[in-house]
Amino acid sequence: MPQSSFQDHYVILGLKFGASNNAIKNAFRALAREHHPDKTGSADSTTFRAIRDAHDKLMDADTRAGYDRTYWRDKFQTDPPVHRPGAGYTRTDQFEADTQPRTRPISPPPKKPVKKFGEQGWKYLNGNAYKKWQRLMTEYSVRHPEYRDPVYESQPPSPGPGAVAHSLVVNMSHSCVLQIVAIERNPFSGLGGKVMYSASGA
Repeated sequence: MPQSSFQDHYVILGLKFGASNNAIKNAFRALAREHHPDKTGSADSTTFRAIRDAHDKLMDADTRAGYDRTYWRDKFQTDPPVHRPGAGYTRTDQFEADTQPRTRPISPPPKKPVKKFGEQGWKYLNGNAYKKWQRLMTEYSVRHPEYRDPVYESQPPSPGPGAVAHSLVVNMSHSCVLQIVAIERNPFSGLGGKVMYSASGA
């Protein structure tokens, strides 16, 4: 069925797609009484002809079967495109609107469990609450890749170049400090609790 000649006979009769024969007959009778040229006194019978044509085509079993088979395809090809807010009517505007990242509020990250007073570090890090928080934090960072832990964003918690710490002169690169911090946070993973220092300038 060509797109230009498609008429939605169900809409003309005020019915939904797949209406029964009785519903079609009743709708036709009611609309014919209302829009018949003898009743309206108008010389224009376009509306009445459309109603009669819709009734005739939907009541014929063969014609209706072919019409129903291609109904949705023909309807979507002839209906005007739905305008979405923020999207223009040109293809370029539509493409740009569809490819824009959807802004949604970021849910807060899971709350880190608080270490109890007097609790040993290894016990805290191996406790169920901390392990659950680590799992939730991993899932959260996958869902929200834009989120960065404020601790990692800050400067490394290390003395400056050539500073004295624990009676030793410390000269460590930023990446080395981050490795040490990661091992301190979870001593039972990564390098097995051993810290490897990379000599600067090597």
